[in-house]
Amino acid sequence: SSHFGSSSVHGVLGVALFMAFSSRSQKARRHPSKCSSVGHPRQGYRRHKLCFLGLLVFALALLATKHDIFGHGGIDGRQDNTKEGDATLAFLLQPLRSLQRASVSRHAFQQSKWRQQRMQHGGDGVPFKPGVSRPIYMSSGKLTADVFQLPRGLVGPYWECPSDADKVSDMVRVQRAVLGRAVFIPDKYRGSGALSNEKPNKECTLKQEEDLNDEEYARVCAHLVRRVSWLREGREHRSVSFQKFEVKVNSKFKFSGFANGGKSYMEVVVEQQPITPDNLNLGTLHADTDRDAARILSGLVGLTARPLGNDLYDPWKICSQDSRFGSRLTKETRDELCKLTKHKAMKKAIYKSCEGTLLVPMTPDPKADPPRVYTFVASAVRPSLSEKQQSKLRGLPGWPRLSAFPLKHLQLAPKKRQDLIRREVDSCSELLQWPALLERMQESGALKFDRFPLPDLVFAKNGRLTAGKGSLWSRICSSGLLHSDPRQAKPKMVGVVIFSNDTALRTETETETLMAKEIVKKVKAELEEVGIQALESFMRIESKEMNPANVLQQAGVGAGDALLLFGSQSLRPEDASYIREQIKLECLRIGSEPNGPHVASQWFEMGNSKWQGLPDNFSMQNVLSAIVAKLGHAPFGVDCKAWAIDSQKEVVAVGYDVCHMCRYRASNKHISNKHIAAGMRVSSHDKGRSGIMSKLEHHVEDVNAETVPGDVLRRLIPPSFATGRVVVVHRDGRFPDSELAELRKYQQELGLHTAFVLVEVVKWAGGAPRIYKGDERPEQGSHLFLDDTTGVLVSTKVSFGTQNPLRVSLRDIYGQVQKSLQQQGWLQSVFDLSFLHFGSLFKDARLPATTYFADSLAYQSAEAGIAEGLDSHDDDLPTQQFWL
Repeated sequence: SSHFGSSSVHGVLGVALFMAFSSRSQKARRHPSKCSSVGHPRQGYRRHKLCFLGLLVFALALLATKHDIFGHGGIDGRQDNTKEGDATLAFLLQPLRSLQRASVSRHAFQQSKWRQQRMQHGGDGVPFKPGVSRPIYMSSGKLTADVFQLPRGLVGPYWECPSDADKVSDMVRVQRAVLGRAVFIPDKYRGSGALSNEKPNKECTLKQEEDLNDEEYARVCAHLVRRVSWLREGREHRSVSFQKFEVKVNSKFKFSGFANGGKSYMEVVVEQQPITPDNLNLGTLHADTDRDAARILSGLVGLTARPLGNDLYDPWKICSQDSRFGSRLTKETRDELCKLTKHKAMKKAIYKSCEGTLLVPMTPDPKADPPRVYTFVASAVRPSLSEKQQSKLRGLPGWPRLSAFPLKHLQLAPKKRQDLIRREVDSCSELLQWPALLERMQESGALKFDRFPLPDLVFAKNGRLTAGKGSLWSRICSSGLLHSDPRQAKPKMVGVVIFSNDTALRTETETETLMAKEIVKKVKAELEEVGIQALESFMRIESKEMNPANVLQQAGVGAGDALLLFGSQSLRPEDASYIREQIKLECLRIGSEPNGPHVASQWFEMGNSKWQGLPDNFSMQNVLSAIVAKLGHAPFGVDCKAWAIDSQKEVVAVGYDVCHMCRYRASNKHISNKHIAAGMRVSSHDKGRSGIMSKLEHHVEDVNAETVPGDVLRRLIPPSFATGRVVVVHRDGRFPDSELAELRKYQQELGLHTAFVLVEVVKWAGGAPRIYKGDERPEQGSHLFLDDTTGVLVSTKVSFGTQNPLRVSLRDIYGQVQKSLQQQGWLQSVFDLSFLHFGSLFKDARLPATTYFADSLAYQSAEAGIAEGLDSHDDDLPTQQFWL
């Protein structure tokens, strides 16, 4: 055929040879053993030769043709200059073009050397054409973060209007960017993108981009990206198989702007949210009577769940019973609920529910007082899938015994997370028609990256060990306890095995009893190694109608003693949880005097594999360290002299948080929150060894709201503790203005020799941008200063995924302190005190000891009925850590 010349035949032959052997040759390079047989060891090499031969034939065919068959644009060009006589060849080359485009797409996020050079431009932005693949910014081994620099020229002219101005078509209204004003910007995503000449409001003023300062400019740009990310189609999500259910995992992006050093930046956070499917709801819970419904609701209080149709918003929290509708569905409540809802799926669930169905009250904002409470039928409530949630749900009748949702489905490797954020930022930038590539910030750039060294742990006899660099319990045994309370040196220790009264379930009781006795003996022997002479005894008890007070009475333990509780496998999970909590609270109530020593308790779950047979060293060492701390001793201290050093004053630390418990008051049939302020004081046991933090003192007290009043702050930080010292105050969350005013006033009352360093530790509130080391996880202690008073800190190490950092801010300093504490000591105090955890020797806490235990401390104190004024600040009182 005249349309199929010899050169074209050669070209097609070359393409066929190349495509036939290229995949095999690539496999030969990666796995030579799989591509070579015993008789032909050089088979993979021969396939390489065939591939090169095919390419050579194809190149000769290109030279034979007197035109560019790929067009002026290359293989991926927009034009095709192939002559009509070679239409057949052009048709056969289409697979090669598709293969090349797929290769470009697959490698679009790999950084080549010449593109790295293009991006070293000083932050002014790299021009790009819409639709062209752009590379991910990746540094080799350097610290980098999900923070992008915002070049000028992305906003253009805009209208500045009063904050109450109405929305305008084809315009984006940006609130909270300019103080007291609203900014109207042309909508380049859904609108024409042109600025209207008509004023949105009579009081509006036309302004230019230069009128926005760096902070305002960053907020405006972040708002535009946030809006497009929310509205655009094709948002990132994936489906995961979880047992017999399909769980959708959404990628929820958050964008916020800030300024530093005369430049604007945008930080990006992505959260992986598993969405419980509609067919996995609370409708399986059975409640035949109002009493059964009340019992089920008491087990659901505090759990997080999502109503039907609420997939894009944060989960709600289940509250106590809503007295308006009762605990079960009736014909009257069905009609009333249908009138109140407008959601079609919700109405359908209400109509399908039978009379007597459980009603679940929920609130979207549990911190509000009073909280807004909405009532749903159980089949319209989808609980979260975390381990904590599932452990509570397993004890309820009718709930399927599901395991916790695997965290591996929510964890993203560093490179995968960076690519995910890069694609989202690039997609939004292209939809906004921004003319520049946003640059991801890295070490040695405009923002400051650094790393804190791991602190030393200090023991008796001047023993030292760098955190995470050796066996901690072995060093405790060889050097001894850093601080030992002589009053707790000879406690009575009783082991109690609690088994079910159902004889049909008692199959392993004798084996468990023998194992429990061995554990008690091992605990006694290990405690003797550190100087605690425990007097051991043992007993067994049935769970039937068990009274916690009777258990302690039969065991013969009193204030200052220890109780080792062994929950048999024969116990139902709900019974084991109830018994554990009730006995632990009863141990906490016992004391010879107010705030005096109490009974230390430790629970062992015999159904757990680590307590079957010989217990593993990791679990045993954690238990031993926890028992030592619960008895009032300090196994070790943390050397904090890098920041807790002052030539004239001792440096100590205090942390506090306000915890919330949603409660239903039967007296006035009103749902309200119980607020508890829980705090922890950290100092040195030995006044001659200032800077060695080891002494923990707790304070718990009821408050009326989220804000802590001045009189409670004075009891939390008593004058005997604060006078003449530098007190680093860690607040879990933000400092309200009223607390700042009270702390300033209190510091002035204590005198000029007292100083307060106020530090905000935010563990969530939208998250913090992740830090990376190249495309790997960063080292523990890595941090980034967003500005002079805000830092992002990596306080933990993980084996999978990427560490979730803390956002830490220096709110203010009252009084005179050392320069090192002003510059970065306030941030390092959070990192160093995260190692002061006596209940976990192998896994560091993400939060500092000052705030880490606030939730468990507040809950256990409130349940025990001792939340009012519980304090351990007295040299005559033991500092027992019952919350471990």
